[in-house]
Amino acid sequence: MTHNLPEEDEEIEPVAREVDLPKYAASYSYPDEDVFWRVNRAWKERGWLTREEFVEAVDWKSSRARGRAGRNPSIVVERVTGLISELEGEMPQEELDRFRAKLLMSLDGVEVPVASALLAMYQPERYGVVDRRAWKTLFGRDKAPFTARDYVRYLRRIRELGAEVGLTPREVDKALWQYDSEHRSGPLYT
Repeated sequence: MTHNLPEEDEEIEPVAREVDLPKYAASYSYPDEDVFWRVNRAWKERGWLTREEFVEAVDWKSSRARGRAGRNPSIVVERVTGLISELEGEMPQEELDRFRAKLLMSLDGVEVPVASALLAMYQPERYGVVDRRAWKTLFGRDKAPFTARDYVRYLRRIRELGAEVGLTPREVDKALWQYDSEHRSGPLYT
């Protein structure tokens, strides 16, 4: 059974098209970026994550979710993260993106931003991390919370921008995040 995503979409904010994405991606700075790449290597080598790797990855994105993430049984984490790998090519890309996000969200401690971080760790050449900063730069407005459909729309647009300038979705999300970090006026959370 196919679940087509609605055609509703958001236009990219003009400022996002004017951002020097390669420059901002290169200047991106986030604590413990080595965690991102350590989890990426483990997932690629084994095809799934251990509970410890999963908790470390969740903590990288949201330290508040660490405790809930740690309550997931090891076998469940291994099976869910393994299924992410096994689903390659089984459905159209946007349906796969949405399904993968929702599958990860079945784990305690995982909402859309954490699911997006996990997917970016899994395949940074295909996925990016969604958060308030990147969304604001891309679409010109604040947003939270995010749904899996929001994430698919976000992915569609960061892939589009990345294709225009030769960057991966992960590099585009880093650039959007860094741009907002340097240019936002006003509070991030209200």
